Amino acid sequence: MSTSEAVSPYIAARHEWDERYGSLITQARNWRVAFQVSAMIALVAVAGATWLSVHSRTKVFVVALDQLGRSVAAGYADQTSVASDDRVRRSSILNWVESLRTVTSGTVAQAKAIRAVYAQIAQGSAAMSAINDFYRGDPPQMRGKMETVSIDVNTVLPTSDRSYEVDWTETTRDMQGVVTATARWKGSFMIAVDPPNDEATARGYKPKTDVVLSPTATEAVRVSAGFRAESNPPSPGPDGRVIYTFGAGLATLVCAPLRICVLELQPGEKLNGVPQIGDSLRGQITPAAYGPPKRVDSIYLSGLVEPPEWNQKKSA
Repeated sequence: MSTSEAVSPYIAARHEWDERYGSLITQARNWRVAFQVSAMIALVAVAGATWLSVHSRTKVFVVALDQLGRSVAAGYADQTSVASDDRVRRSSILNWVESLRTVTSGTVAQAKAIRAVYAQIAQGSAAMSAINDFYRGDPPQMRGKMETVSIDVNTVLPTSDRSYEVDWTETTRDMQGVVTATARWKGSFMIAVDPPNDEATARGYKPKTDVVLSPTATEAVRVSAGFRAESNPPSPGPDGRVIYTFGAGLATLVCAPLRICVLELQPGEKLNGVPQIGDSLRGQITPAAYGPPKRVDSIYLSGLVEPPEWNQKKSA
């Protein structure tokens, strides 16, 4: 019997199956394994990228410079606790005292200082009541029309784990920049650490509600707003005068450079304070009087001086 005749027909059929479909089955299995490996690699890569995005690896490097711009210290900024870092508490108290006692003629800067004061006071506390009384008794916005006050904090010394003694100097200047008074102040302050819970609170204080005004104050605000919004066009008067109607609106006087503008008050009118000027470098205001006392009681002169750039052109 030959070898071919001894082969079973079942074995021959199996060999035929392997030759036709075995390679296809093997290729399909290999593709499945490759897909599973690729999916696992992609999953690990996505998980790693997500972890890196959540856990930032940025290192903050701080360089301290002196007044001449030279480096005096450098190093990585380590995260610290506000409650345990005495330097942070000293700095907060220093900035708070400066914001509380500073008086400036700029309404925007003064409002920013007042917001900074209220940002570090607990709502409904005794400190807030004291600050409210302080601002009502001596409004810095009104005082800024007559003078300015600059603050120079000398020392901030701890007296306990929660209280500090602050010593500072206040320098008062008139609207021309002349020093009129210098006073030395000392105060004791107690602190409580209350970290903000969101970014909006950390960036600045925003009052939840407006200040409740009395009916008289509400009417005064309405009248003042209408006065500022209304225009008060002048009308020609005798001897070259320009006449503004009293109470008709906010009067605007335009003075030409190197000329003198005279504001003539009606008989009986007097100045309640020092006249204010927006640009004290280019203009000057001086109270004066002229004419018979019975005819004109008081006036003030506004003389514009030469702008600085004019002097530079002349010297060039």
